[in-house]
Amino acid sequence: MKILVIRGGALGDFLLTLPAVAGIRQKWPQARLELVANPRFGELVTGPGRVNGIRAIDRPGLAGFFAKGGVLEPDWCDYFSEFDLTVSYLFDPDGIFEANWRRGGGQGDYLAIDPTGPATAAWKHLTGPLSALGVGPGMSHLLRGEKLAAAESSRVPGSVPRIVIHPGSGGARKCWPL
Repeated sequence: MKILVIRGGALGDFLLTLPAVAGIRQKWPQARLELVANPRFGELVTGPGRVNGIRAIDRPGLAGFFAKGGVLEPDWCDYFSEFDLTVSYLFDPDGIFEANWRRGGGQGDYLAIDPTGPATAAWKHLTGPLSALGVGPGMSHLLRGEKLAAAESSRVPGSVPRIVIHPGSGGARKCWPL
Protein backbone atom coordinates (compact mmCIF):
# COMPACT_ATOMS: atom_id res chain seq x y z
CA MET A 1 0.00 0.00 0.00
CA LYS A 2 1.17 3.54 -0.79
CA ILE A 3 -0.16 6.51 1.15
CA LEU A 4 0.32 10.20 0.41
CA VAL A 5 -0.28 13.08 2.82
CA ILE A 6 -0.35 16.60 1.33
CA ARG A 7 0.30 19.43 3.78
CA GLY A 8 1.05 23.06 3.02
CA GLY A 9 1.63 25.81 5.53
CA ALA A 10 4.28 26.84 7.98
CA LEU A 11 6.20 24.74 10.51
CA GLY A 12 3.48 24.94 13.17
CA ASP A 13 0.87 23.67 10.70
CA PHE A 14 3.16 20.78 9.81
CA LEU A 15 3.84 19.87 13.44
CA LEU A 16 0.13 19.88 14.30
CA THR A 17 -0.42 17.35 11.51
CA LEU A 18 2.13 14.87 12.90
CA PRO A 19 -0.28 13.03 15.26
CA ALA A 20 -2.38 12.24 12.18
CA VAL A 21 0.67 11.13 10.17
CA ALA A 22 1.85 9.02 13.11
CA GLY A 23 -1.61 7.45 13.36
CA ILE A 24 -1.47 6.55 9.67
CA ARG A 25 1.97 5.00 10.16
CA GLN A 26 0.75 3.00 13.16
CA LYS A 27 -2.35 1.77 11.29
CA TRP A 28 -0.33 0.73 8.23
CA PRO A 29 3.24 0.04 9.42
CA GLN A 30 4.27 -1.70 6.18
CA ALA A 31 2.86 0.95 3.83
CA ARG A 32 5.05 3.32 1.86
CA LEU A 33 4.18 6.71 3.36
CA GLU A 34 5.11 9.91 1.55
CA LEU A 35 4.44 13.60 2.12
CA VAL A 36 4.04 16.54 -0.21
CA ALA A 37 5.18 19.33 2.08
CA ASN A 38 8.01 21.73 2.74
CA PRO A 39 11.06 19.45 2.42
CA ARG A 40 12.87 21.16 5.31
CA PHE A 41 10.01 20.18 7.59
CA GLY A 42 9.84 16.71 6.09
CA GLU A 43 13.43 16.01 7.12
CA LEU A 44 12.19 15.99 10.72
CA VAL A 45 10.22 12.78 10.09
CA THR A 46 11.98 10.96 7.24
CA GLY A 47 13.55 7.58 7.86
CA PRO A 48 12.89 3.82 8.00
CA GLY A 49 9.64 3.02 9.76
CA ARG A 50 8.67 6.67 9.64
CA VAL A 51 7.95 8.74 6.53
CA ASN A 52 9.57 7.16 3.47
CA GLY A 53 9.76 10.16 1.17
CA ILE A 54 9.11 13.87 0.78
CA ARG A 55 8.22 15.77 -2.37
CA ALA A 56 8.47 19.54 -2.24
CA ILE A 57 5.10 21.26 -2.30
CA ASP A 58 6.71 24.18 -4.13
CA ARG A 59 8.06 21.92 -6.87
CA PRO A 60 7.21 23.31 -10.32
CA GLY A 61 4.00 22.14 -11.93
CA LEU A 62 1.73 21.76 -8.92
CA ALA A 63 0.14 25.20 -9.40
CA GLY A 64 -2.08 23.93 -12.24
CA PHE A 65 -3.89 21.67 -9.78
CA PHE A 66 -5.17 24.73 -7.91
CA ALA A 67 -6.86 26.30 -10.97
CA LYS A 68 -10.22 25.20 -12.32
CA GLY A 69 -9.44 23.35 -15.54
CA GLY A 70 -5.73 24.07 -14.94
CA VAL A 71 -2.90 22.66 -17.02
CA LEU A 72 -1.78 19.52 -15.20
CA GLU A 73 1.92 18.70 -15.20
CA PRO A 74 2.44 15.06 -16.34
CA ASP A 75 5.09 14.48 -13.67
CA TRP A 76 2.61 15.33 -10.91
CA CYS A 77 -0.15 13.31 -12.60
CA ASP A 78 2.11 10.26 -12.70
CA TYR A 79 3.09 10.79 -9.09
CA PHE A 80 -0.49 11.09 -7.82
CA SER A 81 -1.53 7.96 -9.74
CA GLU A 82 0.84 5.83 -7.62
CA PHE A 83 -1.07 6.08 -4.32
CA ASP A 84 -3.82 3.93 -2.84
CA LEU A 85 -4.80 6.63 -0.34
CA THR A 86 -4.26 10.38 -0.50
CA VAL A 87 -4.98 12.55 2.53
CA SER A 88 -5.05 16.25 1.67
CA TYR A 89 -4.76 19.02 4.24
CA LEU A 90 -4.96 21.72 1.59
CA PHE A 91 -7.47 24.54 1.84
CA ASP A 92 -9.73 23.50 -1.06
CA PRO A 93 -13.27 24.73 -0.28
CA ASP A 94 -14.43 24.44 -3.89
CA GLY A 95 -12.85 21.03 -4.46
CA ILE A 96 -10.75 22.33 -7.35
CA PHE A 97 -7.56 20.57 -6.28
CA GLU A 98 -9.41 17.30 -5.73
CA ALA A 99 -11.17 17.54 -9.11
CA ASN A 100 -7.85 18.15 -10.85
CA TRP A 101 -6.24 15.34 -8.85
CA ARG A 102 -8.91 12.98 -10.22
CA ARG A 103 -8.71 14.45 -13.73
CA GLY A 104 -4.94 13.98 -13.66
CA GLY A 105 -5.22 10.30 -12.86
CA GLY A 106 -5.22 10.29 -9.06
CA GLN A 107 -6.03 6.77 -7.93
CA GLY A 108 -7.44 5.22 -4.79
CA ASP A 109 -9.22 6.98 -2.00
CA TYR A 110 -8.98 10.73 -1.50
CA LEU A 111 -9.73 12.24 1.88
CA ALA A 112 -9.85 16.04 2.02
CA ILE A 113 -9.53 17.48 5.52
CA ASP A 114 -10.14 21.23 5.84
CA PRO A 115 -7.26 22.58 7.92
CA THR A 116 -8.99 25.86 8.79
CA GLY A 117 -11.04 27.06 11.73
CA PRO A 118 -10.96 24.15 14.14
CA ALA A 119 -13.46 24.31 16.99
CA THR A 120 -11.27 21.87 18.95
CA ALA A 121 -7.52 21.64 19.42
CA ALA A 122 -5.93 21.77 15.97
CA TRP A 123 -4.25 18.36 16.22
CA LYS A 124 -7.61 16.76 17.12
CA HIS A 125 -9.29 18.59 14.25
CA LEU A 126 -6.65 17.33 11.80
CA THR A 127 -6.78 13.75 13.09
CA GLY A 128 -10.53 13.37 13.66
CA PRO A 129 -11.68 12.68 10.08
CA LEU A 130 -9.19 9.80 9.84
CA SER A 131 -11.30 7.84 12.34
CA ALA A 132 -13.50 6.85 9.37
CA LEU A 133 -10.46 4.83 8.22
CA GLY A 134 -9.83 3.38 11.66
CA VAL A 135 -6.94 5.78 12.28
CA GLY A 136 -6.52 7.53 15.61
CA PRO A 137 -3.92 10.03 16.73
CA GLY A 138 -0.48 8.48 16.83
CA MET A 139 2.58 9.18 18.89
CA SER A 140 4.34 11.76 16.75
CA HIS A 141 7.62 11.45 18.65
CA LEU A 142 8.00 8.01 17.00
CA LEU A 143 8.37 9.78 13.65
CA ARG A 144 11.72 11.32 14.64
CA GLY A 145 13.64 11.42 11.37
CA GLU A 146 17.17 10.21 10.74
CA LYS A 147 18.66 13.71 10.52
CA LEU A 148 17.06 14.75 13.79
CA ALA A 149 18.18 11.55 15.51
CA ALA A 150 21.73 12.08 14.19
CA ALA A 151 21.77 15.63 15.55
CA GLU A 152 20.55 14.39 18.93
CA SER A 153 23.21 11.69 19.07
CA SER A 154 25.97 14.21 18.36
CA ARG A 155 25.05 16.24 21.44
CA VAL A 156 27.90 16.58 23.92
CA PRO A 157 27.39 14.20 26.86
CA GLY A 158 26.29 16.07 29.97
CA SER A 159 25.12 19.10 28.03
CA VAL A 160 21.68 20.48 28.69
CA PRO A 161 19.18 19.65 25.94
CA ARG A 162 17.67 22.61 24.17
CA ILE A 163 13.94 23.15 24.24
CA VAL A 164 12.13 25.44 21.85
CA ILE A 165 8.88 27.11 22.83
CA HIS A 166 6.84 28.59 20.01
CA PRO A 167 4.32 30.88 21.76
CA GLY A 168 2.39 31.58 18.57
CA SER A 169 2.29 33.45 15.35
CA GLY A 170 -0.37 34.68 13.01
CA GLY A 171 -3.53 36.15 14.48
CA ALA A 172 -3.91 37.29 18.10
CA ARG A 173 -6.16 34.29 18.81
CA LYS A 174 -3.22 31.96 18.09
CA CYS A 175 -0.67 33.68 20.33
CA TRP A 176 0.05 33.12 23.99
CA PRO A 177 -0.40 36.25 26.10
CA LEU A 178 2.95 37.51 27.36
